[in-house]
Amino acid sequence: MLSFDAEKHLYRVDGELIDSVSRIVSAVTGRNYNDVPVEVLERARERGVTIHKDVENRTGLTNEGAWVLSHVERFEAEKMGWAEYKGIKFAGTLDILTDEEICDIKSTYSKDLFGWAIQLNLYNLIYPRKRLVVYHVPKSGNFSVNSIPIFGEKEFDAIFAAYAEGRILKMDFTQEEVSALDLQVTKMDLGVLETNAKAILEIVDRKLEGYDPEKYSEENIQEAKRDKADLNNAGKKLNTARLELERKWMEPFMVFKDTISTACDRIKQASGKIDEIVKEVEAREKDKKQIELLGLWTGISGGKISYGKIAKKEWLNKGSKIAEIKKEMVDIVERIDKDLKVLARINEPDAMAIYWENLDVSAALDFADRLKKSRQEVEEYKADEIIEESVETEVPSVAVEAEEEKEVEEVLERTVLIRGTVEQLTRLADYMNQQKIYFKKL
Repeated sequence: MLSFDAEKHLYRVDGELIDSVSRIVSAVTGRNYNDVPVEVLERARERGVTIHKDVENRTGLTNEGAWVLSHVERFEAEKMGWAEYKGIKFAGTLDILTDEEICDIKSTYSKDLFGWAIQLNLYNLIYPRKRLVVYHVPKSGNFSVNSIPIFGEKEFDAIFAAYAEGRILKMDFTQEEVSALDLQVTKMDLGVLETNAKAILEIVDRKLEGYDPEKYSEENIQEAKRDKADLNNAGKKLNTARLELERKWMEPFMVFKDTISTACDRIKQASGKIDEIVKEVEAREKDKKQIELLGLWTGISGGKISYGKIAKKEWLNKGSKIAEIKKEMVDIVERIDKDLKVLARINEPDAMAIYWENLDVSAALDFADRLKKSRQEVEEYKADEIIEESVETEVPSVAVEAEEEKEVEEVLERTVLIRGTVEQLTRLADYMNQQKIYFKKL
């Protein structure tokens, strides 16, 4: 006896818990909706439930329900059942079951023919029917009827083997979906053109022996001109016949070529339109993720640091998980805190400003070193100027007083290198001036 726990979505046969069709489909296709926001899933679920109830109750109050009901008449709705395939028991609930068809209602934004094919074929193991159909009723209003190919034992073996081994099936495990677009040649007769072309060539070769250029001279120039005209006319006539035959021969191929070219163009146009939708959806997803990351960073950084200074393009990729990005953001905040402590010790406001431009502590420290060196050079320059000014103002008085000395003492000269601060060099210059010691800047 089959029972179903709607709250937990669990099926049991005689009390034994068995797999569900939806679980098998999700496992072998890899389809999941973990990245879709809960509110989006909930809205989609509510819309789907409304449409299914409308069809089940045969009321046709929604556009979707009325459209589906226009395609089916006598049917059972929400038909539950179970089956066993090579030791694996599973159960499911069919949307619509008629005498000859299994029909499913899909209200998703886009088509998933791969998943739908597996789902309806599993239903077909429970209630075998001649046809499988999906009524696709997206919110866009572009409703469609989708015929699903019926699988054989080979396909079912592949499905259940993948499920048992925890593998995801490739879409090409069955060629049913793509065979309609594979070019097939049903008839091509080559080499059946029968003409007298070889006979003509043989005749031409024989006749050309009579047109030997050596037989012509000034005496029979008129004959030469007639023969030349005859040959040209014969060649032109033959070539015209060839071109006409070539046109007729190529006509069916050109029709085939134009037909395939048109099909390729339409496929390209359809792909381009879908690509626009894909890009638009991806852009919206990135914008939504950007807003989420901005809020996350504001909470982690306390709003003290602009998100634009630390944002990375790869964070917006689908493969970038929020948890990993959050850890990276925490690491960034910790690194900034360490950098600020280092810069606080050198006490250089200008270097701090450089750091906030790009959050590069090495660049800020390099700038601080250059700033310190520049200041030292300025101090040394000022010290030299002070000494030079002292020499210019004091030397004359030393010289005058030296002339007034009655007794001339021996004068010695020494060259020394003096290094000190501006204040020290200034005091030294004052002292030497007081002692009447001559000095000059070298």
